[in-house]
Amino acid sequence: MKLSKSEKVEIVKEIGRSALWAPLAVFVAHIILSLAFNGYQRMPGLDIPMHLLGGMAIAFFFARLLDILGDYTIVNRVDGLLRAIFLIALTATAAVLWEFAEYIFDHSFGTQTQGGLEDTLLDMLLGILGGFTMVSFLLLAKHGYGETQHK
Repeated sequence: MKLSKSEKVEIVKEIGRSALWAPLAVFVAHIILSLAFNGYQRMPGLDIPMHLLGGMAIAFFFARLLDILGDYTIVNRVDGLLRAIFLIALTATAAVLWEFAEYIFDHSFGTQTQGGLEDTLLDMLLGILGGFTMVSFLLLAKHGYGETQHK
């Protein structure tokens, strides 16, 4: 399908409006907490919820991105278990890439964002768990919480 320039612009706007805000919000919070408040040194445990939230935000972004691209028939819709697996795989890939970026910054600019192998693995696990959590929320929102029958 060939899209016009105005359709492409509308798609980009919609991605920004309804998908990109979540990971950007987490990233901005990360920057403010680390640079303005020295938060990760003051509260070492802050790393845990930030990676969990980052995984949730990335999974939300990819879920909305798939929805938007499906609305414009750019990609085929994927639902159910396959969609859940795909979203978690995309989130895991983003978590790995984030850790690669931390490694590159540490070695190129002398930062100290990684605390060793255990810290890196925990960060990736938390990002993936955040993705799993968001995918679970999205599935529950789509399919309901289940109904119990009372007699």
